[in-house]
Amino acid sequence: MVQVLFASVDPERDTQETLKTYVPYFHPDFLGLYGTPEQVAQAAREFKIVYRKHVEPGASDYLIDHSAGSYVLDRKGRLRLFLPFAMPPEDIAHDLSKLLRAA
Repeated sequence: MVQVLFASVDPERDTQETLKTYVPYFHPDFLGLYGTPEQVAQAAREFKIVYRKHVEPGASDYLIDHSAGSYVLDRKGRLRLFLPFAMPPEDIAHDLSKLLRAA
């Protein structure tokens, strides 16, 4: 079994309620993770994630730039794969099926 965790890097906007309505747009079984600014910063450091808040001229709200990709952890929480953004779905399925068979 694979469980997708969608981790927010915008603790100012992404509350539990916000993620509860937003994350299912990707898939109803995905779970959203959120935390305090300190927790988000710590997780970003550990996973080497880059993110920054900025405002576009004339915009009424801010944007969050962030690195993109997915991390695959095994059942013991060990990092097994990094899936770069826009990796073909066939390649993702191949890599995940290999890991699941080995588990």
